[in-house]
Amino acid sequence: LEYATSLTGPWNVVGDLQGNPTCVDCINWYNDASLNSGGGLQAWTGSSGGWIKSSITLGTQFNNLPQCWFRFVFTSDASVITDGFSIDNFCIFLPQPDDVGATAIVQPGPTGPAGNCLNVIVTVKNNGVNNQTTFPVSYSINGGPAVTATYNGLLTPGATANFTLPCFNVPIGPYTICAWTSLPGDGNNYNDTTCASSIGIPVFTPTFCDDMESGNQGYQSNTTNAATQWQLGTPAFGATTGAYSGTNAWDINLTSGYGVGTNADLITPIYDLTGSNNTYLSFRRNQNVAQNDGMRISYDANGSGNWVILGIVNDPDGFNWYNTNAINFGAPGWTGSSNGWQESRYYLQNLINATGANFIQFRFEFVSGFNGTPNDGISLDDICLKQPGPNDVGVVAITNPTANSAAGGSSPVNVTIRNFGSATQTTIPVSYSVNGGAPVNTTYNGSLAPGATTNLVMPPFTVPSGQYGFCAWTALAGDSDNSNDTTCISSVGVPVVPLSYTQPYDDNFDGANIGWTATNTTGGSIWELGTPSFGSTNNAH
Repeated sequence: LEYATSLTGPWNVVGDLQGNPTCVDCINWYNDASLNSGGGLQAWTGSSGGWIKSSITLGTQFNNLPQCWFRFVFTSDASVITDGFSIDNFCIFLPQPDDVGATAIVQPGPTGPAGNCLNVIVTVKNNGVNNQTTFPVSYSINGGPAVTATYNGLLTPGATANFTLPCFNVPIGPYTICAWTSLPGDGNNYNDTTCASSIGIPVFTPTFCDDMESGNQGYQSNTTNAATQWQLGTPAFGATTGAYSGTNAWDINLTSGYGVGTNADLITPIYDLTGSNNTYLSFRRNQNVAQNDGMRISYDANGSGNWVILGIVNDPDGFNWYNTNAINFGAPGWTGSSNGWQESRYYLQNLINATGANFIQFRFEFVSGFNGTPNDGISLDDICLKQPGPNDVGVVAITNPTANSAAGGSSPVNVTIRNFGSATQTTIPVSYSVNGGAPVNTTYNGSLAPGATTNLVMPPFTVPSGQYGFCAWTALAGDSDNSNDTTCISSVGVPVVPLSYTQPYDDNFDGANIGWTATNTTGGSIWELGTPSFGSTNNAH
C-alpha cells in the first residue's frame, strides 16, 4: 500500500514490516521485508488463509494534509501462477472519544482440536481518546448464539489487551468465529468486530496408527503447483509403486512424476499428548527424487499456526532422520532415493518438555526446485504416533569400531543405548557380534530414565581383514518393541602390508575386497568392485 499527496507522486510505502518498531499499531501488516518482484519493498505475500483485516495507525506525516491518495500495488514474477489478491472495505477513521474494538482472535488459531472445549482469546484495543475500564466482549461460532463476558481493567488510549472468554466445543471441519465489543456510546462501530476462519481437526490419542486403508482420517493437503499433489490411493508410478502395507498410501501423484517449483503439504490430524511419556512419531517412506528435491517435516504445537522444522540431520531424537542439510536451498530433509520402503522415527519428549505441547500436528512438506530433472516422487504409509510400553530400550549408535582400522589390531567397542520406554531401567543386557559370529555380552548397570541415553564400553575384539559387519543390540527381558534394539555398521579392517624389494604388493582385484574403502559425497557416482561393463570402460586390464 502506497500514498502520495499528488497523483503525479512521489509514492511512498505506508507502514513497515509487522513487528518492526516503526510500524505503529500495525495489525496483520506486511509479512515480507523485501519482495523480489516488488523492487525489494515491504509487502504482503503468500496465503492469508481467507479474508483478514489489516489496520495501521497513520504516522504524523499525515496530520493536516490537505489531500492524500492511496494505491495498492500488485507485483508478480514468472516463477508460479496462483490465485491473486482481493481487497474490500477500505476505510479511514478519525479517533473518537469512546471507541474500542476487537482487533484479533488469538485463540482458536488456524486449526483446533475437534470435540474439545477451547477458550477464546481476543485482543481488544482502545481506539479512542478516553480511558476505558469496562465493556462487553462477545463471540459467536458460524453466526450462532453469542457468548458474552465483560472486560474489566484500565485500557488507555491506543493500548491493547488479550481477553479470555468462556470455551466452546470445537466443531469438525471448517468454521468461522467472530468477536466484537459492545461499548455503550462507541463512536465508531465499524472497528468493533473481527472474524477468523479455523478448522476443527479430528483428535487422536497415542497409540494411534493410520495404515491409510480406512480413507482420509483428517489429513489436509495443499500445493503451489496443480501438477504436483498429495493423493491417497495405490501408488503406481516408477520406483514409488505400491503401498508398504495393504493397498493405499499417501503419494505425490499416484500415477505420474512430479512437477518443478512445488511446495506441497500434507497435514496430519491432531494428536492429544495429555499424559504421554516418551511418545514418538513413526512412518514408512519410499522416495525417488532428484537431488535437492525432497521432503521435510514441521510441527505445530497447540494449534498456534506456527510451523517449526522437526529435527536436524543426525538428530539424537531421530532414527533414520534426514539425509541432507538443505533441500531446494532451504531447511534439512530427505532427498535422493530411499531404495525402497524405510522407517523413520522421531522421539518427542524433549520437544514436549520445551514447548509445553498438549496437542500437536505434523506437516509433511514436499519441495521441488527448477534445477533438477523431476523423478517419481515420494510415498508415505503407516503414519503412527506411538506411546511406548514401559520396557523398551535399544542401541542407537556405535562409536567404536570406526569406519576403518588396522586389521589384526585390537578395536575398542563403544555403543550408545537409549531408553525408548516409559519406565526407568537399571539393568540391560547388551551384546555385539562381528560378521554374525558368536555374540560378546556385557550388562549395563545404572539408572536410565525414559528418553535418556548413555554410553557403554564393551570388551574389545580383533579386527578382521577386509570389509566386515558389526552389530550391537540390547536384550531386555519383556522389551515391547524389538525393532529398535539393534544398530549395525559396515567397517573395514585395513590390511597392514609390509613392503620390501623381495615382497612387493599387488592386488589384481580378482578376489574379494581385502581392504579398499569406497566413499562418495554425491549421489549417482560410486566406486564399485566387479567387471566394468559400460561404454569404453567395459573390461578389466
